[in-house]
Amino acid sequence: MTLSRREWLGSILGASLAGAIAPLGCVAGEREAPRFDGELLGPSFARGHTLRAAPRPITDTITHDAPLHDVIVVGGGVAGLAAARALRGAGLDDLRVLELEDEVGGTAIGGVSSGIPHPWGAHYLPTPAPDDTALVGLLDEMGLVTGRDARGRPRYDEARLVREPEERLYYRGRWYPGLYPAIGETPAERTERLRFDAQMRAFARRRDAAGRRAFASPVDASARDEDLLALDRVSATAWLAAQGYRSRRLAWFCDYACRDDFGLTLAQTSAWALVHYFAARLHGNDDPSDDGRSDDHGDDHGDADSAPLLTWPDGNFALVRHLRARVGTARLRTGALVSRLVDGPDHVTVHAEDARTGAPSALRARRVVLAVPHFVAQRLVPGLAPIAHATHGAWVVANLTLRDRPDSPGFPLAWDNVLHDSPSLGYVVATHAAGRDHGPTVWTYYLPLTDDDPRDARRKLLEHPLAHWQDAVYADLARAHRDLRAHTARIDVYRFGHAMVQPRVGALFSGDRVTAQAPRGRIHFAHSDLSGLALFEEAFHQGLRAAAEVRAALRPA
Repeated sequence: MTLSRREWLGSILGASLAGAIAPLGCVAGEREAPRFDGELLGPSFARGHTLRAAPRPITDTITHDAPLHDVIVVGGGVAGLAAARALRGAGLDDLRVLELEDEVGGTAIGGVSSGIPHPWGAHYLPTPAPDDTALVGLLDEMGLVTGRDARGRPRYDEARLVREPEERLYYRGRWYPGLYPAIGETPAERTERLRFDAQMRAFARRRDAAGRRAFASPVDASARDEDLLALDRVSATAWLAAQGYRSRRLAWFCDYACRDDFGLTLAQTSAWALVHYFAARLHGNDDPSDDGRSDDHGDDHGDADSAPLLTWPDGNFALVRHLRARVGTARLRTGALVSRLVDGPDHVTVHAEDARTGAPSALRARRVVLAVPHFVAQRLVPGLAPIAHATHGAWVVANLTLRDRPDSPGFPLAWDNVLHDSPSLGYVVATHAAGRDHGPTVWTYYLPLTDDDPRDARRKLLEHPLAHWQDAVYADLARAHRDLRAHTARIDVYRFGHAMVQPRVGALFSGDRVTAQAPRGRIHFAHSDLSGLALFEEAFHQGLRAAAEVRAALRPA
């Protein structure tokens, strides 16, 4: 069936939003010029899909003459770069990092438009808990730790902490401070919100018999008490209902949290993941001596005292650039399509080809770190079992290059700007940290495709041209910025088909995730898929874990 443009937008934005769009006349299958300048970008789907075909034959001469390295890291995302940095820090300089794309970084990449750096993917990092010494050490290495407080907790560079106003919400025709929709809140709804805050703080303070936090980052450091693991077996919607929460405002806020970090709706998300979103970030309330009575801190965010956020104009690509520099560009090879790993008696042979020319090659290594999504690893390592319930969500990210700031009724422009009646996460402002509140800027807009079947989302992602996605983004934002068109120079769109692993019900603690971390011969695994949450801190942890395995194997005590 052929859909009209309005019907198509309705499938993306919802009927109420599509009805507000002026008639556009054309249908989804027609050729048309975009209404805005811009490009349709994304990872190379053609390169990735090449892995589905049989690998090209590699001659014995190429294999025999292949150089032998200490370590080859396959995958130049955060996990792979973290592993390579750690190995270099341990003195293993004879290593190579092979990346399929033309730039490292995975879903933490960034770009530049009209001279303004901006993110294409992940765009912030919560300040880590003080006991996450590895991640604190990375931030210290970057010069972001400026001192310690009286309790020994790190203080961070104010220039990198999100400046005020941090966030705002478009709700009932106006912008309001914060992300919780507090305007018009009833006493009963307020009571529920404060009870929820108190419950999250109680989870943040909880420790198991071994002293582990109930909900920690990385996930592997979290407690394993049975009542906590049981949360993974129910949906976040079901858990909220079982706890007696009835407030639609609270449900919306929790649904936003799930879409923000997981690309899932509240009904699709593991209840454990929802609680982790809040409790793991409550570093200021994890002292057992805190009785939690100071529940109302005068904010309307729904997660009082959450860890401050670190951000950069180009988002987490700033972290990638640092990791890349520590590895060294001479050790990086981009455009490398790895098609097969062969674990031999004393080394692993890595079969690859140049993704640009198709020229085959081979490398050998004493150890390999396979830092790719698990479904890709299964294609490279015969017999590798899948992770139960593991799915990957599709995302659309758009960067709007603006000549000046459009009108905003109500509270002024913030760093994070969210629309209440929208399937999107709104947008972040690339120039906010610099204090540039007027003039040209770039807004980065995030839209997770939350279809129940991720394959439907990927089909939707790939079958529509640039103009369709530009119209969807514009239709969503123009409700809150009526003069948006006059200020928009271009809209560029980036499509992620397998952006991030999703913590659906039962996915985190089925047992497969931990099993999948174990080495297979001389091949070690590192990716946020092995944590179940697609976060920088999880990918970083998995990279360090794999690097530690390699160090122990190559330099046994």
